[in-house]
Amino acid sequence: MRAFVWAITFALLVLASSAMALQAVDAEGLIQQGNYLEQNERAAVYKSLPQTSGNQTYWVVSVTLNDSLKLLVPLNDLDSKLVDKGNLRNELVSANVLVQRLGVVKGSTQWLISLTTANKLEELANALENETFDVDVVVNGIDSPNSATLRTNIAGLKSKLSTMSSELKDASAQIRELVQDETQLFNVEIDTEKVLDLESDYLGVYDKIASVKEKASEYDGVVAQFKNSIAQLDDVEAQTKTQLIGLLSPLASNQSITGAIAPYASISADNQQRVSTEYASLAAKTTNYNAELEKRVARVQSYAAIYLEDTAFKSQTTYSTLEQAAKTILSEQNKPQWKNQSEVNKLATLWTQVQDQFKKAQYATALETAAKAKASARMIKRDGIQVARDEPFNLSSAIITALALILGGFAVILILKNVAKKMQEVKEE
Repeated sequence: MRAFVWAITFALLVLASSAMALQAVDAEGLIQQGNYLEQNERAAVYKSLPQTSGNQTYWVVSVTLNDSLKLLVPLNDLDSKLVDKGNLRNELVSANVLVQRLGVVKGSTQWLISLTTANKLEELANALENETFDVDVVVNGIDSPNSATLRTNIAGLKSKLSTMSSELKDASAQIRELVQDETQLFNVEIDTEKVLDLESDYLGVYDKIASVKEKASEYDGVVAQFKNSIAQLDDVEAQTKTQLIGLLSPLASNQSITGAIAPYASISADNQQRVSTEYASLAAKTTNYNAELEKRVARVQSYAAIYLEDTAFKSQTTYSTLEQAAKTILSEQNKPQWKNQSEVNKLATLWTQVQDQFKKAQYATALETAAKAKASARMIKRDGIQVARDEPFNLSSAIITALALILGGFAVILILKNVAKKMQEVKEE
């Protein structure tokens, strides 16, 4: 009759209390054995990671179908209870979605946050810092009485180099911190608050890389002008000009700062777009997952109300479940025996409705209908069965019966007399 039979009731899942803390496998088992899963769905805690909020630990169980996430079920670690609907549940679900999604993004593209990137950016920062000495050499090497303004302007490059170097070192330090955070959050324990705050940390790195890229473009443009100005000096020897121009190319192989930062700027821009997309869509995803969870909770409750044992209902009616009550009361043999036939008819209607509503996934409505059906069953049981009564005395029937008996008696007498007469005649003959 039913497509599935569940071993543990919603009450056991939501109301059970345990002195022992859960493990990932325990949380998964509660969801698997409860009435949360559709056909072919699978319940698993992401990487078996516990999740924290404040000082409390939770287990957020992912329900997936063919690796597609359908909903998330957060359970309290200490008492196995489903986390109540509200801000805490929203935050737990949001953080868990982010960890899973960022893990996918990180594994599907070049990821800026790595120790390799941090080291490279620090090397570039040091190279720019060292370039300030070359700028001084260039300024001192322009031994031309008519180039004071040029020397002053070239000296100004040092502040630009210092600014870019500082930003690159800050970005490198932030990346190192994010590497540690990602290792902890993605592989050890999901800290809800830290995950939700990650966006600002990511954006801080991306903004610094973008800022260095912009400043590098400006710097390289100014340097190109200075190189041209040095090349046009009439009172500086050609060999000296070549040497000075070479010193204004701060990196090896005459590479520009723009060229050096470009690969990281490209990765950074790509990562920023992906991360921002995940955070921008987070609210809608959380709403959808929570709506699906509420639907599944209603399913669990309605299934329990219809098919699982209800001790209070049993004490009032002797029937363990609504299903048992409906089948017993409405059986062909028992149905006409009940005194309250109007409630019997009502129960028949409600029982048909509640089964149909559950099959159509109208779980909230089914829960309400189940409550009404149980109330109807209680009334039927309370009023009891009909009492058998003697047939009322009917004078006309009695008279007719008496006359029939008298006439029958006379008929028997006449028959006996006639038989006796025949026998006498036979004897005489």
